[in-house]
Amino acid sequence: MFLHKVENDYFDVLTKKYIHPEQLTEKSRYSLSGDSVYVLDTIRNKINEKEMYVVLTITTSCNLACAYCFENGTIRHAINEKTLSEVIHNIEKYIIENGIKKLHCTLFGGEPLLEEQLVAKFTTVLHEFCKDNEILLTISMTTNGLIANKSLLEKLYQNSLTCVQVTFDGPKEMNNRRRRSRNISVKDPYTTILKNLNTFLSIFDTVNIKYNFDKQNLDEFDIFLNDLLEVVQSQYIGKIVILVEAIQGTHNSHYSYNYRNTDEELAKAYITIISKLVDANIKYRSKIFNTPCMATAPNSFLIDPDGNCSCCISNFQKNELFIGNFSQVTRSRSLSTRTELNRLDLLRSHCRNCDFLAGCWGGCLYELSVNGKECTKNVNCRKNFFEKAVDLFYHEIYLKKGVDKID
Repeated sequence: MFLHKVENDYFDVLTKKYIHPEQLTEKSRYSLSGDSVYVLDTIRNKINEKEMYVVLTITTSCNLACAYCFENGTIRHAINEKTLSEVIHNIEKYIIENGIKKLHCTLFGGEPLLEEQLVAKFTTVLHEFCKDNEILLTISMTTNGLIANKSLLEKLYQNSLTCVQVTFDGPKEMNNRRRRSRNISVKDPYTTILKNLNTFLSIFDTVNIKYNFDKQNLDEFDIFLNDLLEVVQSQYIGKIVILVEAIQGTHNSHYSYNYRNTDEELAKAYITIISKLVDANIKYRSKIFNTPCMATAPNSFLIDPDGNCSCCISNFQKNELFIGNFSQVTRSRSLSTRTELNRLDLLRSHCRNCDFLAGCWGGCLYELSVNGKECTKNVNCRKNFFEKAVDLFYHEIYLKKGVDKID
């Protein structure tokens, strides 16, 4: 179970690794008796039971204007002091009431570094709370990289913020056309952000560099990678992880260059970029597989500047992925929402015999919502995509380059 045969070998969907038949053990065969959907769901819940994941949207305001942003169409504003204090209090309350042992937070925007005092307050208070209560805390931040206040960044690092993510949409011309500065005096955000990477790298343990790709900028990845390696100081290369992700459609933007996430052409695009990163000996992570997903994890929340929460990082709509105001959210209420979104009966009828169930779980719920389908009554089958991606990786990377895992 959860093994997909590729010629004379197997791909283990849980570990994302290729294995030879003689390496198979009873454990690696996952020969679980009974209801595979129920068993897998139980494993997933057990893993996440004592962990909490919070994505806090400090502000939806941003100093860049990206055409495909899923926050387009929303009222852009920052969280106020009162709401921030309530959010922090309710995070602490949730942790105590549910015996949480690990807290993972992501500071999100808009651009979170537009609100330096709020970011500093959030990280300082939670850092002290977790230290006093023996909670393992990790904080990351998604930033566009235009702001690099070194003294603030050093303070954030002291408060357990160890990783930042910076996004690019291609090399200079492409990136500046698609990620335009709202400040007309900033003519070349691409060059500014590239230079700021060394500041981030000098402070934080990891800098994730996300490459948003689509049909328009896929062929320009080589140019971007060359620019990156020319600017980043050699001692920092080991701190970089390239996040490879295809641009999705959203509720609030109309975008025509993205791949459908079931397309075999999307699989080819992923393997093309990953192969180049393997050749360059650069660490990477990809979104080939969409699990684990916060939408079905009971202790995971996106909190917006008004204190409302959803169970998906991309969702700013009051739809099936919306939970309610975070001040009123209990674990039982969260579980109720996730139980519906897990669609266990639907997965049993559509997916129980699929090799890729553990890496797909019925497809992206947000994507279903964007396409006007009820999340709880539909699956977004990506079997053809997964088969193509696993086969291409096997022939182009595993056999030729000796890399046995899809990250």
